[in-house]
Amino acid sequence: MSGVVLVSALLLAAPASAGIPGPTVSLGRAGGFEYKKASLADVVSQAGAPVLCDGGDIPTGGGGTISGSGKTAALNASYPNSGPPGDFWQAEGRTSSTPRRETTYVICGPAALGWNNGTSPVSATGDPGDVLTLNDACLSGTELGGIRGSGGDVRILANRATGGTGWSSTVENFDDVSASATQYVTCTGVYEPTQRTASVQVPKGTARKATAHCQHDEAVISGGLASTSGGEPAISTWATSTRPWDSKDKKKTPEDGWQVKYQNDSQGGNKLKVYALCEPRAERRLTRRASARSRPRG
Repeated sequence: MSGVVLVSALLLAAPASAGIPGPTVSLGRAGGFEYKKASLADVVSQAGAPVLCDGGDIPTGGGGTISGSGKTAALNASYPNSGPPGDFWQAEGRTSSTPRRETTYVICGPAALGWNNGTSPVSATGDPGDVLTLNDACLSGTELGGIRGSGGDVRILANRATGGTGWSSTVENFDDVSASATQYVTCTGVYEPTQRTASVQVPKGTARKATAHCQHDEAVISGGLASTSGGEPAISTWATSTRPWDSKDKKKTPEDGWQVKYQNDSQGGNKLKVYALCEPRAERRLTRRASARSRPRG
């Protein structure tokens, strides 16, 4: 992994507080994948609800949302993990005002994926290294990933696939104590998603959201975001929601794309780009693979 050092601004960290867990809810199935969520109420310090995949399924992606105003709340983590009690996705958020609700989303698929991770230090706010970019790449196959900040107040500026075979995350520490960031990645040749994107300009001091749409014969299996200013990671910005999205069609399953909500607390405008990794549904996968086998070689 490699780091990119930028400069940060100071925000206050939140006091400690526990959350109240809620039940895991299935949001339905699409294209061979199951979508689930769970919530944690009364979150102040960094915390979130894990959501377990069952029946032998493994997470392909996931996300989270912290409720309320983005000026006083942020996501600190969205990452896969293994048991006990099993394979699950964990999102975490915090707030510097009233307690909020954090909701975690997971997308569970049938392929056996092995997740790897690497951890790097993140300096206290105002010091060199308080903004860090982590990069990984597969030698072959598609890369899926997640990010977790630990200690301090490490917020998500970017977390997304790069070029199909890579994954990159950028985080910023808003606390005056040092912390760390861990990027989680897996390489898979089983899933062959197409990356769909959408962008929106975000004026300074505002929150905006954008949605990257999958096509009608695809199901989203992962997603993410990047915030940039002049081609560089945009400092003093953070995600408050990154999650699978439902288009409000007849089937109330969030397989239709990826949606991100993002807060810009910097001194200028910047751009939010949203990424959806869209996998062909089961019937299209079979057709595509049969077609590939039938093509003449040479």
